[in-house]
Amino acid sequence: MRRLRNTKKVTACAGCRVIYYCGSAYQKADWPNHKKLCKTIQTQIAHVYQALENVKQGLAQSGGDFRAYHQSSPVELESCHHYRYILARNYIKVNTFAGINEGLKICVEVAKLDVQNKQNGQTAREFVPGLYLRLGQDQKCYESLKAKCNGDMEEIYRCDQNGIPRRTAKKEDFSLAHAAMLCVFKLRILRDLRDLDRADTALGNKLPAELSNESRSYLISEATKMDAARMEAIDKREDLKPHMQKIEADLHDLYGYINALDADYFHALADPEKYRKTQPMYQPELPIIEALMQTYDVWAETPGVFAICQDFSRSWGRSTG
Repeated sequence: MRRLRNTKKVTACAGCRVIYYCGSAYQKADWPNHKKLCKTIQTQIAHVYQALENVKQGLAQSGGDFRAYHQSSPVELESCHHYRYILARNYIKVNTFAGINEGLKICVEVAKLDVQNKQNGQTAREFVPGLYLRLGQDQKCYESLKAKCNGDMEEIYRCDQNGIPRRTAKKEDFSLAHAAMLCVFKLRILRDLRDLDRADTALGNKLPAELSNESRSYLISEATKMDAARMEAIDKREDLKPHMQKIEADLHDLYGYINALDADYFHALADPEKYRKTQPMYQPELPIIEALMQTYDVWAETPGVFAICQDFSRSWGRSTG
């Protein structure tokens, strides 16, 4: 994912507004690569504006009564919903921070409409947790995953001693994309705790307290800071191994749950291009596949976590490829 720290010295593409260039020469050089997606986004934006205008006029004719309008014109609402959803997916494909951020905003709004209208099928909810992780918003990722399970997340993916889910793994409970993102979320915490543990072991009291605290702050992600007991142990320089062991137990169960949903998923992480066209067992819908492909990007953008997962898989007697 491409991210610019300072947008004051760059120019946004006038078409999609989610990719930036250092100058016109760079923009012209990239245009053959960006042209098709940019024009697609412009077309989708026009469709969205027209659909929103139709909804606005329909609501006015219904006296502002949304329920009455929904009952009388479900097609117009579905059309608006569809165009916004397609626009979000194309924003994500630009693969810049701005594009992913815009895609996330739309996906969150569309997901809320899905819940309110009790519509099933292709939904933006599959994209949301992974997009939060790609933007570094770990806490919102976790909250969105808990909301999907009504707070009963651990019970859904919990496995027995043989790594077999205690409950039958079902798409409607916790999708493959969601389970994979929870796995990355926990691996991020484990990576932080291991780095902190190694730093304390290596440095001990050799550094002044100010430098030690500053160096430790760089190792801690938003995900790690979410647990008060864990942060207290970090601040007091307590043994972090109990916290790491708990996360490792959760990861063991998640690994079993993901394998029960799709035995090829972790193999695909080792060689994503080889498995790009692999269809998960029960999720043939294109948007779900795209959400699943996005999870590969999340793994790639989180250094070190796949190596940890590979180490675990060997110790658990399984292979990730």
